Formats: sequence, structure tokens, C-alpha cells
Amino acid sequence: MSRVPPFVLTADVIAVPCTGSIPRNAPHFSTPPRIRSLRLPHFAFVVRKSRQDDAMDFLEERTRQKKRRAVRMLVKISWRGQRPRNQPQPLPFSVVCKLEIHSGVHHTHESLKSNWRSEYGWFDPYNKTNQLPSDTGGHGTHVMGIMVGTKGIGVAPKAKLIACKGCEDGCNQRKVVECGQFLLCPHNNDGNKCDPSKAPHVINLSLGLYSANLYLDELIKKWRAAGIIPVLSNGNDGRKGCWHSGYPGISPQVISVGNTDANDFLSFDSSLGPSFVNDKLVKPDISAPGKRIRSVVHSSNDGITWKTGSSMATPHVSGAIALHLSANKGASYEQVYRALTESVDTDTLTPPNKTCSGIPNTQYPNNLFGHGRLNIFNAVAASIRGLTLAPPSESTQVLNPTDDLSTCGTLEDNTHYVGGDLASVNLATAESCCAECKKTPGCKVFVWYSLNGGLCRLKDTQGRKVAVDGAKASVLPAPASG
Repeated sequence: MSRVPPFVLTADVIAVPCTGSIPRNAPHFSTPPRIRSLRLPHFAFVVRKSRQDDAMDFLEERTRQKKRRAVRMLVKISWRGQRPRNQPQPLPFSVVCKLEIHSGVHHTHESLKSNWRSEYGWFDPYNKTNQLPSDTGGHGTHVMGIMVGTKGIGVAPKAKLIACKGCEDGCNQRKVVECGQFLLCPHNNDGNKCDPSKAPHVINLSLGLYSANLYLDELIKKWRAAGIIPVLSNGNDGRKGCWHSGYPGISPQVISVGNTDANDFLSFDSSLGPSFVNDKLVKPDISAPGKRIRSVVHSSNDGITWKTGSSMATPHVSGAIALHLSANKGASYEQVYRALTESVDTDTLTPPNKTCSGIPNTQYPNNLFGHGRLNIFNAVAASIRGLTLAPPSESTQVLNPTDDLSTCGTLEDNTHYVGGDLASVNLATAESCCAECKKTPGCKVFVWYSLNGGLCRLKDTQGRKVAVDGAKASVLPAPASG
């Protein structure tokens, strides 16, 4: 099977309500687990024991909470938040449920309203009378759109989502713990009627702690015991150098994700490993695209925006896991980990001139990219006999092989323009790439590469020009006035 770029994803997930045999240890979670103690170097808590039938114990904070970096828990997938232009070829998938914990979700957005699972699908520990999802920050909504948004926004538009507000103006660790318990055994907003069969298959979490405040370790163990796979951001502190993978991404119990751009460069903000707790533990485990990801906004029912960060990269891996689990029901954490890390791409990556913990940047896994950059199609297709990419759409054919590109500006050989990516599509010639740019709203620059039978990148801005062997680039002439 030929290597497939991550943005040429011709797979979709067909999801049904999250019921069935998800948590292998469901009988142990007929009521939410009760946390009896937390080892928090910067906090002092006492646990007030609730009535036996209460949904969970409450933690009383004894000392003022120190300022923390934002905690983000998300679940979903996409590449650049944009569906491929190739005609999707659905995979024979069934149940996949994802959970998002952060600022909430704007569930009435036109690209999300059909995805939210209302039954045990929302919990707001800040306001337990709030029965419907809400989002005041926009982070959670954007990530949900990347994963499940319809109308060409998300990669898995038929998947179901649930959400919990772990963060409001800031991220209170007590509330994050309550959301973490909600994941094990979803319940209604007043904390009653817990149902472990409604638990998500995958949890995606972004967190930026760089101290030994390992307050989620016990919850992570319980997620794993319940058959839930945790996927975490590796952080956005790459400029600080090695040893800055964030907690809880440094945990050996989770899959942590680094951040790449559309050109397979490691984002300069993507945190570098190894784990500051165990220097033998390579982090991140894998990398995925996270720069200028297109998705939905929380402030309207039809708005779109772009965001960048490891929080946008991590959902790609969470979604790939969802696809893999749909095709391989009952796959274990170890089987999923192996499927992801053995199907990555490394030959197209451009590693930075850095070495962390003695591992060369050209050896994989390393503390820059992990095992490599996620290839969703390869990760899933390897387990499905006879699965192939759909045939190219009409837009991938040569539109006019004799076109001298006179309407496309000056074609520059061995040239690439950095940034500003709108979309990527497989096209056989630079002429076809020109035509695609001219008909794409907002496209001002195109770059065509000969690799993989021809790859066209459409851009909305003319960024810095760099030399790339075999690439052809052009800036469209401004339309004539009058």
C-alpha cells in the first residue's frame, strides 16, 4: 500500500449511541469512584464524605489555588479541520463515542447540533442547574468541530459527542477531577443515575503542568481499567528546550501527541521530551497536524475560525483511535498503540536541529516527533482487507495540459511559500493546481509538488519564499479592475 498523506483521509465513522460493552470493568463503576485523597504539593485538601447515595465526594480547598496553566480535555479528529476533496469512502464502522472537557461546547452550531448525545451527554460542575451544553471560551467548541463537525468541517461527522465543563474563567482542579469521574460513569447534571455503559471510548486531554503535581494519576489508572484510552497533548513549550513535555502527557499510561505543520515540520512551540519524571520515557509518543486548523466557533451558529496548538493536533490521534476501534472492536490499549505507532510517516518529516536525551533527531522514536507523524489511513486500513482509496475526483485530473499558465502568474520552479494553507489536494500537474486555486474562494497562491503523483497546496497569503526541489509555485495575478 502506498503512503498516504494525513490530509487525504477517505474514511468516515458511522456512530450510534454509546451503549454496549465499552467499559470492561463496568460492574465496578455502578457508582462513580470516590477519591479519598490527592497528593498535591501546592494544595491542601480535605475530603468531605458524602452520603452513600451521592454521586461523588466533594473536595474542599483549604489553601488558595495557585495560578495554573489552562487544562484542556478534548476528544475528536480532523486534518486542518477540512474534509479531503477526494470523494469519501466510508469504512464499515459502528460505535464510537468521544468526550470533551474544557470550556464546554456550543452544541447548537449547525456543524455540531446533530452530534451531541443528550442522554448523559453533559455535566457542568460549576453550575449544576445548567442542563444544556454551553461554551464561553470557544476552545472546546473548536476542538469538537475538528472531530465531528458536519458540513465539511470535521472528519467524523456522524460520530457522537459528550462534554463536560472543566474550565470556566480558569481551570479549577477540583472541577477537572469531577469531570474525570463523570467520564468513568456519566450521570445527569445533579450527579444521580450513573451509567457506565455511556462512558466514552476515548478521552482527549490537553494540560500544561510542568511540576510533580500528579493529581490525575489515579483517575488515569481508572480510565485505563475501564477500557478507556486517554490521549494527551504534549504541550506548547518547545521553545524552552528538552524536558518540557507537560503533565499528564508524561504518564506512561497515556498516548501523548506533538504538533506538526502542513509541511511536516515540527511546530516550534511543540514541547520536547523526554518525561521530566523518567528520562528513559520518550515523549511525545506520536505527532499530528496542529497548525491553522479550521473549525467552528462558539459565538454563532454558523461561524468558522482557525486555531493553532497541540490541542488541535491531539484530536487527530484520538479520532484515529476511534476509527481503529470501530474497525477492531475490543482492541486493547496496547493493540491500538501498536497500530498507530507502526503506521506513522517519518520519511517526509523535517526534524529541527535538536537532540533530546541523547536520541538523534533522525532516529525514531525520538523526543521531538515521537514515533513519527500520524497516518490515519494506514493506521486503520491495515486491519481492513481490500480497503483502498476512492478514485480521484474530477478535480484531480489534468484540466488543460497545454495551458501555459498565463492566467496564473509566473510559475517559479523549485519554490515554496510558507504558511497560509487553505487546503491540499492530489493533482497531477501544476496546470490543474492553478485551475483549482482559481476556483477556490480566498486562494491567492498555489504550490505544486511531484510527490505521490502530484500534490497541490492552496494558500490565502503569500508567505516567506523558500527553495524546495521539484516544487512549482505561483501567485495569482490580481483581478483586473472595472
